[in-house]
Amino acid sequence: MRQLLRAAIFGCYNYVPERFSWVYDRHVRDVMAYFREQAR
Repeated sequence: MRQLLRAAIFGCYNYVPERFSWVYDRHVRDVMAYFREQAR
């Protein structure tokens, strides 16, 4: 089950620190941009 979740969220089956970090950073950037636009 964990591998399916990783594949759906991170695009890979195994733990790849660089990939997980990239996805997390992209998520934070997208959330910040979303709320920045909502404040207008």
